[in-house]
Amino acid sequence: LPQGTSDFYFEEAPELRLASQWGRHFLEFYGGADNFTYLKASQLNLTDWNVGADGRYDISRAATVTASASYAELHESLESPNTAGAQAAPNRYFKDHGDLAAVYQPSRLGISLGGTFDRYDWENTPRIGGGELNNKDRNEDEYQGTLKTFYEFSPGYSAFVQGIYGVRRFDRFFDRDGFHRSSHGYRFDGGVDLTLTHLLKGEVFLGYLRQDYAQDVPLPLANVSGLDFGASLDWYATSLITVHLGGGRTVEDSTIFESSAIDNRYGSLSADYEFKRNIIFQ
Repeated sequence: LPQGTSDFYFEEAPELRLASQWGRHFLEFYGGADNFTYLKASQLNLTDWNVGADGRYDISRAATVTASASYAELHESLESPNTAGAQAAPNRYFKDHGDLAAVYQPSRLGISLGGTFDRYDWENTPRIGGGELNNKDRNEDEYQGTLKTFYEFSPGYSAFVQGIYGVRRFDRFFDRDGFHRSSHGYRFDGGVDLTLTHLLKGEVFLGYLRQDYAQDVPLPLANVSGLDFGASLDWYATSLITVHLGGGRTVEDSTIFESSAIDNRYGSLSADYEFKRNIIFQ
């Protein structure tokens, strides 16, 4: 759109889930789409989609194993700092995801161990006036391992300490500007999981994060470190109204010249109102 003009869009997000109702164990298959339709800027119209499955195996009352796998085609918001000025559409990518975790809690003290794999394959983006923006230097694999210990000090309340270590490996050693963007990092956090009667439940944590980049290359990138934090709370204000509060910090990969990463700090507030059993306003 020309500078200074605006547009409206409609979003439709159908979803289908097939879930087990067994007394023990759990298995679910799902699929969905997220369609964006603009009134004027039809070149921005797109449809994201995803398919996947997840499950839980109950070894005993104290031990469980969970796993999930998914495949999706998604897009990067035009608000992202990675958006180039000459783009005619948002950047799009395919994402493979898999994770596996085990939890053991024989008493109030418990421990969980898990691993996650994500694969990103970026598509070329059309440019204004013709041609394409080559995004193949953004293709990467991400590996992450998590160790978490927790203690239920009161019914509905548990404190936890967790450590997360991750590695990001790009297919190409150098990106479009000659920077080596592969990195590794970690997070150490402490927090609380809470369920206050039927009114409030969620998680709050605080800690430290660091992401390190190679320094033995011609154009080294600066390391990133600092405060790590996150929150995800649901408040059941009434039988019909639920309020959601969220927030956190993420260190995301960047394509910006000389920029190590995008330091994303965000907060969110939303509410659901159950107008009828089958109609919910958000």
